[in-house]
Amino acid sequence: MLNRIILWSLNNRLVVLVVGILLLVFGIRAARESPLDVFPDFAPPQVVIQTEARGLSPEEVKSA
Repeated sequence: MLNRIILWSLNNRLVVLVVGILLLVFGIRAARESPLDVFPDFAPPQVVIQTEARGLSPEEVKSA
């Protein structure tokens, strides 16, 4: 099976070259038109916790 694909590719070099160029062009086009949201966000997630502790300073609440 693989030998047939290789022989066909060698006999039809122009077709293989054109298909390769088309794939390259469409791949570059797709990469340029993709939105920037596809890249991951490198900032770590942050969590904000609000609490009430009457009579304690922020440092005392933080260490408790």
